[in-house]
Amino acid sequence: MMNRFPIEKIQNTIADSKAKMQRLWLPFWGKLTYNLAEGILLPLKALSVSIEKGGIAVVYGSRFISKIRIRGSRYYGAEEGKYLQPERFAKTVSLAIDELKAKKIEITLSIPREWAIIRTVELPSTVKENLVSVISYELDRLTPLSSDDALYDFRVLGEKEEKLTVMIWAARLNLVNPYIDALRKEGVVVKKVTVGLSNLSNLSQYLAKDSPQIFLTYNRYGYQGGLVLNGNVIATSGGFFNGEHRISKTERLVSDVHGLIEKAKEQGVEPKILIYPESREQMTLEDKLEIPAQTIGNREIRERFYNDQVDTPFSATGGLLESLWDKANPLDLLSKGLQVAKKTPIVVPITLIIIIAGLTAIYMMVPLQRAEKTLQEIERQINVRKEEVRKIESLKKEIDTLSDDVETIKRFKDARPTTLFLFRELTNILPKTVWLTRLRITDASVDIEGYANSATEIISKLEASSHFRKVEFASPTIRDTRLNADRFVIKMELEGVLKAESENLNDGKKK
Repeated sequence: MMNRFPIEKIQNTIADSKAKMQRLWLPFWGKLTYNLAEGILLPLKALSVSIEKGGIAVVYGSRFISKIRIRGSRYYGAEEGKYLQPERFAKTVSLAIDELKAKKIEITLSIPREWAIIRTVELPSTVKENLVSVISYELDRLTPLSSDDALYDFRVLGEKEEKLTVMIWAARLNLVNPYIDALRKEGVVVKKVTVGLSNLSNLSQYLAKDSPQIFLTYNRYGYQGGLVLNGNVIATSGGFFNGEHRISKTERLVSDVHGLIEKAKEQGVEPKILIYPESREQMTLEDKLEIPAQTIGNREIRERFYNDQVDTPFSATGGLLESLWDKANPLDLLSKGLQVAKKTPIVVPITLIIIIAGLTAIYMMVPLQRAEKTLQEIERQINVRKEEVRKIESLKKEIDTLSDDVETIKRFKDARPTTLFLFRELTNILPKTVWLTRLRITDASVDIEGYANSATEIISKLEASSHFRKVEFASPTIRDTRLNADRFVIKMELEGVLKAESENLNDGKKK
């Protein structure tokens, strides 16, 4: 029986190979298509405006070479516990733009948590390809608002058992549009509309370096918080304070945070808790929570964003991050769920590819030309230095010849004592009563003639010297009565001279 052709195995192998190729190619393509003009060659600037109960917050910042910096911030108060009306709001934003010198910059408008409707729903996985259309069509069933009367956006939180978990963020159109229109009349363009809760989630991710987080912010009016996992807010909490005392407020906050902690445990994670208190509303929560918490203040914001402002608004800072941070998960209610694909600057990669291809072709042709030029240069250098080499070789031969001559002379000198040395030796040996009438020194022997009180005494002294040997009288000793001295003739050989060398020339002839 023939074995079945392993089609399924081949398909799995192809799928795995395709996935590996994508993992290798996508980072490279991302580098090629990176927009150099945004935050690299020129600073990328952004302005975030947050509508808050009791006032508005404005933060102006930029990104340059991957560093996000807050250039300035403003907070303008309003009537206690109320929101600014659209016209006054727009005038105040225009004033902030003038003070911060941030003209002609599109803004991110952040609305309060209580203006937004947040729903987590489950939809069949089959609608994944047409999710934008399905949510638009079903929005009035999923939320109290219809798609025509709402600004909205959504995030897919996960897929399990053929169900999509989707979080929908929506706000009433007639509540937000007056602020957008009022800003337009002041010449200010709103680029996107987000929610303060989303801003704080991105700020928490930026400060906690992408680990799971629970964030909580509160002021004298109320509080809001959420659980962030994989860049998405998967659970939220919030409420208002109705004249409660501090202990009651603390208990409510701790209770809500415990609820978020339980949701985190259900997901199998232990998040980090970040607390953003209003400077005038400080409550001690860290000791009452199950896991360690970090309170974020102005010092942390100044250090992280190179900021010198005294009091920087947290929500508006998060809105700034949604425009500047490339790892942010921004929310835009103006999009109505439509994810506008960022245009790839295709001119840059095509140019780079052409340049790389041209350089590769040139590089493949250059080695032979470089080798040929190198060889020609070597030959030229050899020809230039040939005469110098000849002179050097001639000098070397002369040096070798002179060295041989010097060595020969040195050996000759070392082998025979010098005449002066022999003179000194005879002067030291012979008594003072002896005088010489004749001295003859050859290469191998010494002959002396003279007068002495006792000629035999001279023989013994000369034989005692280490430089003479075979000391003997060359003729009979004669007593000179007139001088009262012995006349002698003595001959002797030099010690250390070879016997063969003792046959010296005598007047140009051999003895």
